Amino acid sequence: MIVGGLAFGIVYMATDPVTGAQTNRGKWIYGFLYRFYLSIDKGVQSAYPEGVFLAILLMNVFAPTIDHYVIRGNINRRLKRAKNATILPRDSEGKTQELKAETV
Repeated sequence: MIVGGLAFGIVYMATDPVTGAQTNRGKWIYGFLYRFYLSIDKGVQSAYPEGVFLAILLMNVFAPTIDHYVIRGNINRRLKRAKNATILPRDSEGKTQELKAETV
């Protein structure tokens, strides 16, 4: 049964949009790691009543790092896609010229 600090932590604190991850993939990673750490904490130290808040605190510390790596991965994937893209502009005579996309 979910009562007390566990219910408060799950409903109000773990779902706080300000301190959690901001990206969609980051939210999934945040939730998975939160649940993983909580299950380890409850399994090892089941007598420790503040495991929920410790898991939330730990994941809130890592939330910006999770978002950083998710965004960095998205940027790298887009740059890779842009490098492989071909652009076919037309000149004044109507001929198509093949150019490679430049990345900055």
